[in-house]
Amino acid sequence: MRGDRKHVIIGVSNVDAQMRQQEALTRMKADLDKLTGVRNRAAYENMSETLARQIEGGQPVMYAIVLCRVSNLAEINEEKGREAGDRMIREACAEICQTFKHSPVFRVAGDKFAAIAQGSDYEHIDELMAELKERERMSRENDGVIITCGVAVYDGAESVTAVFGRAEAQL
Repeated sequence: MRGDRKHVIIGVSNVDAQMRQQEALTRMKADLDKLTGVRNRAAYENMSETLARQIEGGQPVMYAIVLCRVSNLAEINEEKGREAGDRMIREACAEICQTFKHSPVFRVAGDKFAAIAQGSDYEHIDELMAELKERERMSRENDGVIITCGVAVYDGAESVTAVFGRAEAQL
């Protein structure tokens, strides 16, 4: 109604769902390691806190923490450059993710990854660790990416930090 000075037309759009989706996407991106695409240290800390809350709440929790380190990263960076080191990190990450298909994997430091094995990965932790040891042996023989690993199984009484510490001691 052009020229009608008594009426005003207002358009309203509910963008709440769109804003929530955008916020979730932003949070998800913030929890990802840019180089590898796996979750980062902050995401690991969040997962640790979730496990701690479940344990404190009396929920039965069965998990193991597997720490993996790319052994010769510093040498590769020095000898062949940062790009070669980055390729090595991505290759190591792919191997770890391939081994722990059903567990979240986190890059917790420049050369260190953590997997929190639960479910079927937890149930087969010994076989998965043997697979990683065999890959390490083969990599040493073929000058490939060398990944050393340590594992600690939650004993029902200790903190997530203590389990992480035991896994780190195994490295």
